[in-house]
Amino acid sequence: DLVANHQLNIRQTVLASYALGCTNLFLGAQVESLEHLDRGLESYDTSQRSDPIFRAGQDPGVALLNSCA
Repeated sequence: DLVANHQLNIRQTVLASYALGCTNLFLGAQVESLEHLDRGLESYDTSQRSDPIFRAGQDPGVALLNSCA
């Protein structure tokens, strides 16, 4: 179903943006890191907190904000 696919893509975008942002940060590429982290924050919606994929660990919104700091 189209709505479910859209939600899955948003979740994947948030998690991939976080992973790429952290990786670039550790590599010393701050500009690229912030671009990825900002993309993740733009895609993140607090209503996603109840999704099982986000309950398995830390809240991606909190992690993205923490990495941007």
